Amino acid sequence: MGDILISQNVLRGPYLQSPTNSEIIIKWRTDVPTDARVWYGTDSTNLSQVIDKPVVEDNHEIKITGLQTFTTYYYAVGTSTMQLSSGANHHFKTSPIIGSEQPVRTWVIGDFGKGNQSQLDVMQSYLDYTGTTHTDVWLWMGDNAYSDGEDTEYQTKVFDQFDSIFPFMPFFPTPGNHDYNSMNGYTLLTPTGHGNHEGAYYDIVTVPKNGEIGGFPSGTEAFYSFDYANIHYICLNSEIQNSSARNNAMENWLTQDLANNTQNWTIAYWHQPPYTKGSHDSDLFYEIFMKGMRKNILPILDAGGVDLVLNGHSHNYERSYLLKGHYENSGDIEPEMFLDASSGNPNNGESYRKYKGQGCDHGGIVYAVVGNSGSKTGPGDDTGLNHPTMYISDAEDAVGSLVVDVHGDTLNGTYLRATGQIVDEFQILKIHTNCDSITSNVEALVNDIVVKVYSHYETGEFRIRFDITNDTPIQIQLFDMNGRTVYTHDFGHLQAGDHYHRIYGNQLNLPAGIYNFAIISDKNVVSKKVFKLK
Repeated sequence: MGDILISQNVLRGPYLQSPTNSEIIIKWRTDVPTDARVWYGTDSTNLSQVIDKPVVEDNHEIKITGLQTFTTYYYAVGTSTMQLSSGANHHFKTSPIIGSEQPVRTWVIGDFGKGNQSQLDVMQSYLDYTGTTHTDVWLWMGDNAYSDGEDTEYQTKVFDQFDSIFPFMPFFPTPGNHDYNSMNGYTLLTPTGHGNHEGAYYDIVTVPKNGEIGGFPSGTEAFYSFDYANIHYICLNSEIQNSSARNNAMENWLTQDLANNTQNWTIAYWHQPPYTKGSHDSDLFYEIFMKGMRKNILPILDAGGVDLVLNGHSHNYERSYLLKGHYENSGDIEPEMFLDASSGNPNNGESYRKYKGQGCDHGGIVYAVVGNSGSKTGPGDDTGLNHPTMYISDAEDAVGSLVVDVHGDTLNGTYLRATGQIVDEFQILKIHTNCDSITSNVEALVNDIVVKVYSHYETGEFRIRFDITNDTPIQIQLFDMNGRTVYTHDFGHLQAGDHYHRIYGNQLNLPAGIYNFAIISDKNVVSKKVFKLK
């Protein structure tokens, strides 16, 4: 009687994890337990190198080591007797040397795992956009598989949907609240420990928890960091940090990680955003995870010089101005927290600038919510998409993704709808200079006028106090963000001392937004940003 042949097929993957400049992990699942083999090489027609894993199982993981830096390899996976998965899309590229300067493309998606056509449209729009440009880093913003992050949901709504790109595009994920539904619940919210992070999400991913790709070792897959070229990426976990149960382990690790960071750019990401007015509202009292990240994590990021924060959770796209120092609800924002209240769009000549050098502070953060890569708001689902930190909020019923390109001292963000339409572009520039000399010049320029401004959000008033040290003529002008003069008041000649003035924005029919006002004397011009909420 002959041997019975058992059909062997790849059900999941292959997919790529934790690439370095000399290593990569390849994972896949078979329909029956088998041993495992990977064939690989730099020539797609000659996969001459082989790694075997004799353990018989259905979930396979093989690490390839000793690879050449920033080099494209081709591969196939299977058993010791046959190849089960191969093809033109089975390739990977090792990372460049950490700290090197070269173009880096990052693709950002969030709340995508619905198993729907929108998810596929978002993927295709990105593939059409990126063309032959290599995707270096693929970031997941959480709520990766709906509704509960079960293994079967990851299979049908993630791996089956993205099966064409998993073999060549390694991903670095963060978990969301839906991913945690299949885990041990929110008993993980312990102030000191990591908790017992078990479930489909943690079974699927293999992320660099021990500093294998740069970054400070976290010792847990719940939060981690890594470097790619001159970018430092920080993956945080909003599901284990809230406003009433702080996670000291994550906060302490983050502080150490940023203290050891030497890369030119720093991008942090997690699921629940600190600022949003989309399908979730970060001002609501019960949104304790968003509030917890805003109050406890943002001060650490501000102090550590982070440049860009990426989130999901709200099923829409929102992108902020350049901000620093705002840790409370939206009604508590002050004008000085807007370090740059322009569009940030380089096409308008309004790139955000962050200064590096002696005496320079860290210069603020841009925040982007990308929670509409499969999920989207519908009529009545959003709360207005009008958070005051946001320069732009995309309309209802749209899905899309964010592309982040970094090269040298320039970071570009491009929001891409599934239709292929580009709805938002922003740019951050790193400027190398001596900030001590700039600061002293500014102080010398304005030393005879001291200005305080208060915005009354309910009435739309701007209350201005200015102290002048010498008798001088004074004029006040108010400008919108397009530079148009919307208000002028000429005081004539004023005596030295304290003076007060109110601008009634509602009576002037000024729309909500950011304004600049200037106090003009015969010697100096002092400018301040002000904000009108209503």
